[in-house]
Amino acid sequence: DLVAALRGHPAWRDATTVRPLEDCLPQTPVQQGMWFQSQYARGEGFYHVQNHFRLEQHLDVGVFRESWAQVMRRHPILRTGFWTTGDNR
Repeated sequence: DLVAALRGHPAWRDATTVRPLEDCLPQTPVQQGMWFQSQYARGEGFYHVQNHFRLEQHLDVGVFRESWAQVMRRHPILRTGFWTTGDNR
């Protein structure tokens, strides 16, 4: 069973637990520059990489979704987002 094998793997056992949002921090200068450039290049896909793959066998969509949900819960950086305030920061 794949799930049982993964749970026995050291990376799984040593993973940090899910933590709530720790803080809302201002952007770094590099992030500000990237955000600024992205506002003028809407729809261009800058700083966003997409891939697609063809699966040659059956995919259990429920297990796949739950797997990604667990990855997102365990790695806060994957839940990072940017919100614009009144002063565009």
